[in-house]
Amino acid sequence: MKMKEVCQKTALTERTIRYYVERQLIAPASEEINGRTYLSFAEEDVEQLLAIAELRKVGFGIEDIIRMQQSPAEIGPILASRREELLGEVEAKQEILQAIEAALAMPISSTRQLAAQLTEVAGQYSLPPGDLAPNFARFDPETKEEKEEAYLDFKVSQRLRDRREAWLGPLLRIVGRIAAVAAVVAALVYIVVAISGIPRDVDLSYTAMQLRMGQTETAVPVQVRIEGKWRNRLFSEPTFSGRVMIEGFEYTQTDELIDIRFYPDVRNGYGQLTYTSYRDGMVQMKTLGAIWQSDRMSEIAIWVFEPLDADSKRSTDLVIAGPASTGAAAAEIVERLSDYVEQLPSEVD
Repeated sequence: MKMKEVCQKTALTERTIRYYVERQLIAPASEEINGRTYLSFAEEDVEQLLAIAELRKVGFGIEDIIRMQQSPAEIGPILASRREELLGEVEAKQEILQAIEAALAMPISSTRQLAAQLTEVAGQYSLPPGDLAPNFARFDPETKEEKEEAYLDFKVSQRLRDRREAWLGPLLRIVGRIAAVAAVVAALVYIVVAISGIPRDVDLSYTAMQLRMGQTETAVPVQVRIEGKWRNRLFSEPTFSGRVMIEGFEYTQTDELIDIRFYPDVRNGYGQLTYTSYRDGMVQMKTLGAIWQSDRMSEIAIWVFEPLDADSKRSTDLVIAGPASTGAAAAEIVERLSDYVEQLPSEVD
């Protein structure tokens, strides 16, 4: 029978029953599980508890009950002794009762006056045992069993924490090292990407206008095709690599374009259109002109170097700009993007 059922049958608390067990008034079967003692009661144990409770109610001491349990022959002498105790208590209580009756007949308005009236009879007695050796544990809201259970819970949680830390600690250290390495790798990747630049695809086709600056009536449309990669490098100038093909300039469609590097601090972002080819066992280079751009080649302005078929060329007033559908629109792009013809290289070899 479990403790809960025994408490219900005897109307005793678990704490009282465990106290009787500790004082060896009763010896139920017990079992240790995870450091805690679990009691199992037989029907005979329940009957014994009921008997002990009745004897305690009428004032028999723990030691007297143990003696009577161990030796039934002691029951008579213990009963006689208890009778004498009760008679003495009755006599003492009678004296106290008479003193209280006398106090009731007097006008008493304070505890000091009452104590003075009872001094004679009180002098025959001592303080109650509870006052002489107070049990402060009585004022603790937690029972012994609750404290034991809390302690066991603490020990279990401590063991679990120790086990968790035993394997989690090294794991966290490994994860920390991996994270540190990953951070270094990410930083290196960022640096490499920043230095080399993330390539952006450029794939544009639009109509531009070829004209003489100041003579918008000379404007003629030309088709421009641009395809390649745009890079913005951290410690270098923006660069375009690919093809810039312009209608009417055949070599721009057949020859290889040297990467265009745009110089933000030179002539308002100046770059140069130079093409190279390999013919008759020789490397040949042709420069179309200076180029300016905006928004990754979405707009361009080219000052064409002339004469077109000569090795030595000069920048004049021939321009190509787009996208544009009129000479005026093209001229506006040239003026906005470039720093105008006076600041262009005067001659290209």
